[in-house]
Amino acid sequence: NLSSRQFADAALVARVEGFLTEQKYLDGAVAKKGDVLFVIEQPPYEAQLQQAEAALIAAKAELVKSEAELARQSTLRSQDISTQVALDRARAQRDSDKANVMSKEAGVTLAKINLGYTSVTAPFDGIVTRHLISIGELVGGSTKTKLASIVQLNPIYVTFNLSEQDILRIRENLNGRQLTLAELQEVPIEIGLMNERGYPHRGHLDYVAPEVDPATGTILVRGLFENPNRALLPGFFVRIRIPTGRVVENALLVPDRAIQSDQGGQFVLVASADNVVEQRYLKLGELQSG
Repeated sequence: NLSSRQFADAALVARVEGFLTEQKYLDGAVAKKGDVLFVIEQPPYEAQLQQAEAALIAAKAELVKSEAELARQSTLRSQDISTQVALDRARAQRDSDKANVMSKEAGVTLAKINLGYTSVTAPFDGIVTRHLISIGELVGGSTKTKLASIVQLNPIYVTFNLSEQDILRIRENLNGRQLTLAELQEVPIEIGLMNERGYPHRGHLDYVAPEVDPATGTILVRGLFENPNRALLPGFFVRIRIPTGRVVENALLVPDRAIQSDQGGQFVLVASADNVVEQRYLKLGELQSG
């Protein structure tokens, strides 16, 4: 058995303080990445942005004035009309005003970020859970308030454990060779829900843990499945089938019931071109669905 698990799960939190003014989705609805889900009161943060922009304009004006003064002092010093001290003072004032402009620009950037936090958006496509906070409640503050969660179900992970014996058998079938990550992700997995016949859902391996859990003697394996209709939900338990050897493309497939055995091994009966029945021994691969 294995259990399915969401591909991604994120808490939607209020990162700024304010009263919750809007909920722009229905509980349990599907949201696209970037969709606005909640709105926290924006006027205070809009005002802070305006203040920061005004402070930046004033700082730039001071910088223009100090640069003009530095240029004037440079000219006077070259004519021996002004002193070096006056020139150094003008240069220091210009540098201070330039630093002040950079500080005010950072203030504008920070105010824009805080204003952006008043719109809580979906970080990825997924299903948004029921809201945990009602309109009009105060959120944010010293602790981040959780408003809801968003769960991505397409694609979806399935996780299961292989025993040490399974791992050794698979390695033996691969002649001891380790699969590369690219080859690993080409290994197919088939699963079926408890009320389904066979293994109708097909995916591929996505991750194999690098070590065996000494407490259980198993290794964690994860598969990835497309789930456009959300037939698989987090927590479902399903049946799984994976190949224990290397998948051979264009392999010759025969019905399992046609295979017979004797002291020489396993064989099938084949009709030749002359309609003569011949016995042919086989080297079998993995049992395939159907």
